Amino acid sequence: MKVILIACSKSKSTEPESNLIWSDGMTIERWSEAWKSASSKIEPGELYTGRSVRQQLGLIRMADDCIGYAISAGGGLLQFDEVDVVPGYDATFSVDKGPSVDDWHLLPLGGLSRIPEDATQIITFAPPRYHHALARDPHYEALSEKFVVASTSPLRKSAGTVIEVHPRSREVLKTSSSDLNTRFLRMYLTGGLSAFEDLNTSADDLPKQVEKRAVDDSELEAIILEAPSFSSFMKLVRFIRDDLLVKASVERIRSTKLELESRIE
Repeated sequence: MKVILIACSKSKSTEPESNLIWSDGMTIERWSEAWKSASSKIEPGELYTGRSVRQQLGLIRMADDCIGYAISAGGGLLQFDEVDVVPGYDATFSVDKGPSVDDWHLLPLGGLSRIPEDATQIITFAPPRYHHALARDPHYEALSEKFVVASTSPLRKSAGTVIEVHPRSREVLKTSSSDLNTRFLRMYLTGGLSAFEDLNTSADDLPKQVEKRAVDDSELEAIILEAPSFSSFMKLVRFIRDDLLVKASVERIRSTKLELESRIE
């Protein structure tokens, strides 16, 4: 049996009760009491409405001999398909917005202790903070040989199977960063390791990347002020990074744009 662990999503179909919104000073004990006493609970597959969760859950359901779990900063390890029921909640792995990764396994439904003994593989493509939580689970070491992760994962030094992924994989797959883990899961379930070997070969054959130039804050401000009007922020980002070949993160462009807008106001 293959076990697949995916990240939960912030967007949910049910609003949380006030005591299930993690705030500064919350403890695992108080959270667990609120979780258990919640008036309404639904299956995780109905709770999470994020696109990545919906797509990845669909892949799990279509695969043979697979069961899926969500790595949740509110509940622990949640099994899909009418095994678990959970309340609406608001908790993340951000500081003061949810439990520490050290305490994740103490959440109401527990952590890796829930993995079935007959699991042959534990496949997980998820953001780093979710894998940090898995790494701190006291059951991780005993299960590590069964884990299948990408070479970019924090688990790469201890997992039994580490899949080498090319740094330019997104260019070959023509996908966004937010959809990359979904694509990786689909590739592994349908093509195994050979699918990644083909991907890496294609990435190696890409033309050499054009060198982008670094700019200081004042030059970035001037670029944004002089840029054409775009219908969305991401179109502005692509113009700056792809057309002007400027080296600047999305976060930096966003904060600079907001700073300029605040000055105008």
